[in-house]
Amino acid sequence: MVDAVCVKTATISGVTHGSVVDADTVISCTADVNAYPPATYIWTNHVDNSLSAGPQFVLQPGTQYKLTCTASNNFDRCNATDYVEFNSKLTYAF
Repeated sequence: MVDAVCVKTATISGVTHGSVVDADTVISCTADVNAYPPATYIWTNHVDNSLSAGPQFVLQPGTQYKLTCTASNNFDRCNATDYVEFNSKLTYAF
């Protein structure tokens, strides 16, 4: 039997705090590579209080984001979060 290894860190990548990014930018969240069982991810957008699941977050053009990624495992008894604020650019059709 393998003991559970708790998630200790969550890291949002693909964006920096206070930046403006293209709407097609890939924003992702990762947890400790040794976490067991593997982590699940929940994104909270504090601007509109919406939730979405998965390691990647899909952006909408021209939107402000205040995102928290929560990585959890071991029946949600172990979790870690990371937070970032940024804006996505409007896209223009020519």
